[in-house]
Amino acid sequence: MKASNYFLSCSILIAIFLASFNGVLAYDTYSIDQGFTGAYNISKGKDVVVAVISGGVQIDHPDLKDAIWTNAKELVNNKKDDDKNGFIDDIHGWNFIDKNAVLTPKDNYGTQMAGVIAARPDNNIGIAGIAPEAKIMPLIACDSKGCQKQAIIEAINYAANNGAKIITFGLGASNYVVYSADYNKAINAAYSKGVLVVASAGNGDVKSTKQVGRDIDKTKVSPASNDGVDINMVLGVGASVKGSSMKANWANYGSKVIDVWAPGVSLITTTVPTFSKKLEYETVSGSHLSAAIVSGSAALLISKYPELKIYQIIPRLRNTAPFTASILLTNTIYTSACSIYYVNKEVKNGSFFYLDADNLRPDVALNLTNVSNNSLIHIPASDISIIDYNKLRVDTSKLYLPAGLYYVNSNYCSAEGKINIKGELKKPEVQDTSKRNNLIDMIKKMLISR
Repeated sequence: MKASNYFLSCSILIAIFLASFNGVLAYDTYSIDQGFTGAYNISKGKDVVVAVISGGVQIDHPDLKDAIWTNAKELVNNKKDDDKNGFIDDIHGWNFIDKNAVLTPKDNYGTQMAGVIAARPDNNIGIAGIAPEAKIMPLIACDSKGCQKQAIIEAINYAANNGAKIITFGLGASNYVVYSADYNKAINAAYSKGVLVVASAGNGDVKSTKQVGRDIDKTKVSPASNDGVDINMVLGVGASVKGSSMKANWANYGSKVIDVWAPGVSLITTTVPTFSKKLEYETVSGSHLSAAIVSGSAALLISKYPELKIYQIIPRLRNTAPFTASILLTNTIYTSACSIYYVNKEVKNGSFFYLDADNLRPDVALNLTNVSNNSLIHIPASDISIIDYNKLRVDTSKLYLPAGLYYVNSNYCSAEGKINIKGELKKPEVQDTSKRNNLIDMIKKMLISR
């Protein structure tokens, strides 16, 4: 993943961006000042299921109770696995810590995320979520001792197998766990099923008074760093300060991991009274909220355009700048500049070569200009595989590329540097079809003579 030069602006949020907050809001904050007036006329995230893997979500919270996913194939409390998915009475989700359907929250993080994503509007209480008609699938993988790796993996698999379109995480105070490649298989399976995985880069040294973020390009974390080699399977999110493009002091960073930045400081959202001095709403901070913002925005997009693939959703989120919900849902023009990066790249004929880029378009084409003789080779978009929004792949075995040093230009992207193609690629031999044609003629004559 490459870091975007554009932060998700504060207009994406609704009431949770209010500067001051004293206890529970006296009114539902779904109003014209929230930046969503245009967006809600287009999409409210209807029926998009967002799995929140965390310490749990308070499913009976007054602002969330109507936003909780229900497994329609399961009968309530009959102690049977009605839908044969391996889980008994999983009406609203599953507790992978205690191995049962009891969803009592073990911390506050999942409930805080759920409010940002899908708190119900127009009910005269609390707040309104970004995607107020989305559904939250609560999956418990953390408790007071921390988050368990196997529980997280099982929760990812459950979400992907039971209708979630988005998976996001609220993994304790740091909002990440120690990096492990063991998560790769589950994330890859989710991606293959068209499920968007959204993970924050996490909070840095949260126990220190210095509150300094960490470079996760150097020290990987899970699940944000569990990307594919060639395919961006995890949408990485960094936490910024609301009202500015500055990252939060405590926010982790890393240009290889973070795709977008979203506000994560002083946001009003739903909470579990048990963990919040008996309050149902609080002003809180954390990168898990940034991931919730992006997850809610993605729900709006998926609801409006269900045909979009993951590799189309991620660049659309990144390329909408400045970021507002209505632009996200209506804009079909790429607003960010496309750039291709390579420096003295050496390519062997007959093999693949890769070029890193920002904001790739599906119709990108390349022109190779020979430095010595100015001969031009055009590579159309049909011969280029965009394996990720920030990487393209060219198979030289399908092209005739004479050895030499080439400048690279593109129809839409700016480019700099050169590539050096080693080894002459022979032109495909032309097959002799004369014998075949003679045989066809002979058969025709035999048929006519009959």
